[in-house]
Amino acid sequence: MESAGFEVESIEIEKTGSLKKEMGILKKMWSCHTIVIGDYYVEGHVPVEAIRKLLEEQPDIDGIA
Repeated sequence: MESAGFEVESIEIEKTGSLKKEMGILKKMWSCHTIVIGDYYVEGHVPVEAIRKLLEEQPDIDGIA
């Protein structure tokens, strides 16, 4: 993400399941990485192009995986 021009703050959390539940991420979407960007979450290895599209279009969704 940094190499794509995003400012990144990395936070290691021991029990990621609790955070994902708190954020309302459906368990079937859980993956290895969780990104919070603006009002959205990005779960797993999502292409930068998809994240840019999410931020540009600002659809009425919680996030992408």
